[in-house]
Amino acid sequence: MSENYYNTPSEGNSKKPIYLALIGILLLINGILLFNNLSMRKANKETVTTLEGEKAQLQAEYDTAVQALETLKTDKAATDTTLAQIQLELETKKNEIQKLLSKSNASKGDLSAARTMIENLKTSLKGYEQQISQLRYANQQLTGENTGLKSDVASKSQTIAQQTDSIGRLSTEKASLTSEKENVTRQRDELNTQKEILTGQVNRASVMIATNITATGIKTRKSGKEVSTDNNKRVQKLKICFDILPNAVAKPGNKEILLRMMSPKGEILAIQALGSGVFTNAQTGEEMQYTKKEIFSFSNQKENHCMYWEQNNPFDEGVYTAEVYHDGYLIGSNNVQLK
Repeated sequence: MSENYYNTPSEGNSKKPIYLALIGILLLINGILLFNNLSMRKANKETVTTLEGEKAQLQAEYDTAVQALETLKTDKAATDTTLAQIQLELETKKNEIQKLLSKSNASKGDLSAARTMIENLKTSLKGYEQQISQLRYANQQLTGENTGLKSDVASKSQTIAQQTDSIGRLSTEKASLTSEKENVTRQRDELNTQKEILTGQVNRASVMIATNITATGIKTRKSGKEVSTDNNKRVQKLKICFDILPNAVAKPGNKEILLRMMSPKGEILAIQALGSGVFTNAQTGEEMQYTKKEIFSFSNQKENHCMYWEQNNPFDEGVYTAEVYHDGYLIGSNNVQLK
């Protein structure tokens, strides 16, 4: 009985290291949890700061685009009724972007969507500015032509009056009239040269205006229904759609539109057997390959058109660039990424 009494404290002392180890492990776990908590708070704070900075940058880009739009609207050519549709589209895009940027707790997805919409707004603004420039130029040419015609009529009227007054002196003034005829012929040749120059400028103004260009990977089901996909292994063809806007300078009728597709490797997709060919870039004079061409009927109204590219080989993974040309001029482009 006496031996058991003295052995009990010894057993308690032997377990003391175990208790201390457990306490140490608990302290270590608490320290790890505290460190992780502080790290997460810091990461969240940095994320919020990043999103706020990105939002501020997007707001600045948006404000700049809106200011450019307001400036363009003050142009006299902007009052032309043919611009009403594109002005409405720009206002709609502007309001949609403002809704996203006005969110107090805008997410990363919201800001990404806002950035895409701002880029689309900038592209539309370029088309709007181009159309205003074309209308302004056409108006200037018409004004110049009217002034020239009035001057020409006045000059010829004066010549007729002089000839009427000089009818009795035709014999003596024959040499003078011959000289005048030569001057008129020279002036006519100069006017013809100027007319050719103006014709080239009018041709540039009559180029189609494209907007809302989209590029999509397409897979066709057995039912014939088209389904969009970005999986390069499933894509059977690329679909490029765009809106052709009204153009007061262009004449209605059939228009030849060229599609130029660039692969992720920077190579032009061109297969002669599938309709590919070569054209001349009207701005650089460079001979360039195009992927496909189609003829569309232009009625001077906003119309949506789509072009397809289906090749023999599978599509590679990466970003494909679609460029649309009319009369040798680039009228729009966009990208599609296949994964």
